Amino acid sequence: MAATADLLATIDPGQPPPQSVRQTGVPPWRMATTRDALPATLAEITSAEARSEGRLAVIVPDTQVAELGHVISRAVPGASFGASPDLTSPVVVLGARQAKGLEFDSVLIADPAAILAGSPRGRNDLYVAMTRSTQRLGVLHPGHPPAELAALQARSR
Repeated sequence: MAATADLLATIDPGQPPPQSVRQTGVPPWRMATTRDALPATLAEITSAEARSEGRLAVIVPDTQVAELGHVISRAVPGASFGASPDLTSPVVVLGARQAKGLEFDSVLIADPAAILAGSPRGRNDLYVAMTRSTQRLGVLHPGHPPAELAALQARSR
């Protein structure tokens, strides 16, 4: 929840950030990549994260669910995606709006700038995406991270 404080402040400056009820010892992180390398890097990180315990959601811009879903399903057989993904699958690829109301052990967010730009409520969509995780959160961003995410711990490959 602490990772969302800067984003929440841009949505509602008077709203105090929520407090987590548990900590896992795994800090949220972000990793830079290039636009061209995003699909391959996301597939590689998803494959590694899928070996961790629990269910994994990969949350992507709504317009990229099919493209990135295909890439991830080749790297992680059984990953589910599409208009009606199997939410019981250990790995599911969701558009930012599809993730609302769901909860996963681990969440990877791809291209947060595109999520922000994807709708008039882009900040809200990104906030929802970032709050779906109960244990681990990672953000993969082409180029520089959005200002709202710059405070996340940077991770290299």
